[in-house]
Amino acid sequence: MSDLQCPAIIVMLTPEALEHARANISRLSAVVAAASLEPGSRALGQVQRLAAGHGCQVERADLDDAAALSEHVEQLADLYRGETVAVIAPTAAVCAALRHTAAADRPIAIAVDSSGWKLLPS
Repeated sequence: MSDLQCPAIIVMLTPEALEHARANISRLSAVVAAASLEPGSRALGQVQRLAAGHGCQVERADLDDAAALSEHVEQLADLYRGETVAVIAPTAAVCAALRHTAAADRPIAIAVDSSGWKLLPS
């Protein structure tokens, strides 16, 4: 049985998926990017444009492995119930956290509540 609160929608993005993000995501409440994205890099520039387009600031976090990414997603889900958050992390971390074997080159949306993570149709 799921909880009675609305789930948070977490849109997982790899650097490769950023090109598709702006057209496919609406109404972001927050944007969180891996601290490992290099300052001045194309990927970080795309993250900053995505955030600016939604009136958000970019929060940086340690998202470089599946455990850190999963823990941060759980924290975000508690803070952003009923809202949508974009999380940009390295491909390996996203694939491991979602148990995907292929690289994620498109945004992947998941609903997160107390009953767990549920992959949403793309």
